[in-house]
Amino acid sequence: MIVDELPLFTAPVPPGHRARDPETSKAADAGIRKVAGPLRAQVLQVLQAHPDGLTDRELERRAEFASYGPSTVRKRRSELYQMGYLRPNGTRDGLTVWAPTEGH
Repeated sequence: MIVDELPLFTAPVPPGHRARDPETSKAADAGIRKVAGPLRAQVLQVLQAHPDGLTDRELERRAEFASYGPSTVRKRRSELYQMGYLRPNGTRDGLTVWAPTEGH
């Protein structure tokens, strides 16, 4: 199986914009969808290297995500959780710690 065909890359995610949003928001959503799959994979890979988990803030501050805005990284983490790849693993500094689920 080609990596780009794995559910992590191809699973449908809800639109990142509302119907009433301006065209610029819709265009931005279309643009991020081109990199969303690989970015989800990168977020999961980082979390797999930290089996006890990381908070969204810790993820956002990592060097590999420096070129993305915090909401972009957080959204990919949220998608991974919705897809069943992540689970909450307690809290740290008042934030949820996210860790890979068994088998991921």
